[in-house]
Amino acid sequence: MSEYRKSEAYRHAMSDAIRRVTIDLSMETVKKGSPYTLKLTKTQAAYQLTLKHWEEDMGLLGRLGSCWGWGTGPGL
Repeated sequence: MSEYRKSEAYRHAMSDAIRRVTIDLSMETVKKGSPYTLKLTKTQAAYQLTLKHWEEDMGLLGRLGSCWGWGTGPGL
């Protein structure tokens, strides 16, 4: 987790830059003190999405293998 106690213009520019790219960060403005703090926290959203797609693909491969009589070795 990183926190940036910066001006509103700086926090806004940083937030916009982060929103324009694919990156696993959540952002929160902590409205305590002056200037406010932009709190960035690393997430695993991209990993979770990739894992979900992989699990769906493995399920489809298993069904396809059953239709074609393929084995269910460690790769399937």
